[in-house]
Amino acid sequence: LVFPRPRMLSMDQGTTVLRVVVRRDGSVVGSPRVIRSSGFPDLDEAAMSALSGVLPFSPWPEDLWPERDRATISVPIAFSNPMTH
Repeated sequence: LVFPRPRMLSMDQGTTVLRVVVRRDGSVVGSPRVIRSSGFPDLDEAAMSALSGVLPFSPWPEDLWPERDRATISVPIAFSNPMTH
């Protein structure tokens, strides 16, 4: 995950929350959506890029939610500015 340079220099940080619908086989329905912005479009874009880099997910175990063929999950991605540590 690459921290955007303009945010680093401005000492900004934040958390983006993405929502994604996942099928039982680990594939994604549609595109992930930002449901809570970090307040910075470039951090939100970096979060989307990070999530896209790990898709598709692994298939679910057979005994996990046997009555469902898909699940909606929220994925928080926190950006901690490396310049503040």
